[in-house]
Amino acid sequence: HAFRPSPCPQSSRSSATPQRIGQRVRMKRLPVDVKLANLLPLGFICVVMGTIWSVYTTLHLIPLLQIGVPDQLQDMDRAQRGSFQVLASQLLTALFSICYARAILTSPGSIPDSAEWRMGLSDTESELWTREVKVTGERRHCKWCLKYKPDRCHHCRVCKTCVLKMDHHCPW
Repeated sequence: HAFRPSPCPQSSRSSATPQRIGQRVRMKRLPVDVKLANLLPLGFICVVMGTIWSVYTTLHLIPLLQIGVPDQLQDMDRAQRGSFQVLASQLLTALFSICYARAILTSPGSIPDSAEWRMGLSDTESELWTREVKVTGERRHCKWCLKYKPDRCHHCRVCKTCVLKMDHHCPW
């Protein structure tokens, strides 16, 4: 009844795109799993966060640090406050980047391969493990994975497996 992490399976299927070389047409193979639609949310978050970081740095931190101002004209209290804000903001930005990368790269887990999760098992004791059942009272199952689904589990079209929560691809 517990999930164990497993990586998203890599599909052996590939899509072919034609590439002309002289008179011949050569087929270039691209993995099916790599789609622009899958990368758009990730890229959007990276662009937005990069823009916010660069605007904050160039319009707030650099003037606060008084870079390019002669030493006689610098306000030392303001420069000290700027140094503290640089340290704090860059530390928070680094922590955000690490957390975001870990959230993207961490596997969402999958249904265990043990016998009690495979379809066709008639053991009634294993049915008590899940609370969510069909209207008929039967255990929920995945028609693609051919396994029973634990509570809150749904099939992910990107990973091509059942995962505990469907928000594992959510960039927010």
